[in-house]
Amino acid sequence: MVSRAKVSQKATTNSRLLEFVQGIKVIRAFGLSARGYDKVLSALQNLRALSIRVEIIAGIAAIGFSILLEVGFLLVLARAFQLNLDGKLAHATLVVFLVMSHRFYAMMNESALLTAQLAFYGKSFERIAALLNEKSLSEPTLAIVPDRHDIEFCNVSYSAEAGAQTLRDISFSAQPGTVTALVGPSGAGKTTIVHLLARFHDVASGKILIGGVDIRHMRQDALMDMLAIVLQESYLFNDTIENNLRIAKPDATQEELVVAARAACCHDFISALPLSYQTMVGEGGSNLSGGERQRISIARAILKDAPIILLDEATASIDAGNEHAIRQAMAALVRGKTVLMIAHRLQTIADADQILVLDQGKLVEQGQHTGLMQHAGLYSRFWEQQESCRHWRFRQAI
Repeated sequence: MVSRAKVSQKATTNSRLLEFVQGIKVIRAFGLSARGYDKVLSALQNLRALSIRVEIIAGIAAIGFSILLEVGFLLVLARAFQLNLDGKLAHATLVVFLVMSHRFYAMMNESALLTAQLAFYGKSFERIAALLNEKSLSEPTLAIVPDRHDIEFCNVSYSAEAGAQTLRDISFSAQPGTVTALVGPSGAGKTTIVHLLARFHDVASGKILIGGVDIRHMRQDALMDMLAIVLQESYLFNDTIENNLRIAKPDATQEELVVAARAACCHDFISALPLSYQTMVGEGGSNLSGGERQRISIARAILKDAPIILLDEATASIDAGNEHAIRQAMAALVRGKTVLMIAHRLQTIADADQILVLDQGKLVEQGQHTGLMQHAGLYSRFWEQQESCRHWRFRQAI
């Protein structure tokens, strides 16, 4: 039990340290120090206390075993010498016995150490096994590939494992060649809809259809081949820009890479880099700005040329100078495709073919911009609030 507690506490400490490192900018910005960061210190102190306790218990057990082993070894030697002195054991046999006894003694000592190590490894393996035993999403025995790419949500509900219902009875459809925008306050369920369509999770009830086929009846790789996703947090691997683009299409030609980069308005800044497309982006794309990372992510989606496009606030980090060009590129990207996009700036989705307004996991409004504005509901209130914010300015205190 003690060793299991130590393994668990070590995992907790590693999590706290990782959290501390990832949040170091916030910690410094608010004048905190490592000594003042209670979660990390508490985790380290608990790990230290448990480690000392485990070592004491293990040390006592090891010393006890060693004493028993040595006492037994001495008794055996004493008996062997007694037999030799009595003439019942030959000198040559005694020498062989001493050599073999020493080997046996050394092996028993090593086995004691190995047993202790295996006990600790066993507790660590239990955590690994628990992770490996997590149920993965089921794959169909007879997979179906749809020949159409329209999307339909049929009474979809979803709940996190240990939380309230995130989506409640959501139903809508999206046709090829149209843009469906998802709007609503934070936590309304917009990103959950995108994740469910990509089958990052399975629905709790209802079903999601692509081309009339339940996505649970498709193979995961076939489903992902139909989707191009631009998430709000754009992640790049610690590799060259070219290789990060090729994730979308490994066999793409250099010309195709450049065309996609131009469409996403990132070719110019890539060309200005010393190594151009061979520039290393750093871990997570740390050598690039947020806007540059997002434009490369958009270029990947353009390069993949999938029939269904999922955009999670794709223009969030695009500056005003490039936003118009990006929107023009998006217009070319979505032509003839089924597009589902999340937007917080309502001006970017005013021309959408369909706007879905979510609130607390429910679909509360649905329609086009003009109709929703006339309805005077949640969407129109959001629009008015954003319009009023556009004219907000800092004012000098009097």
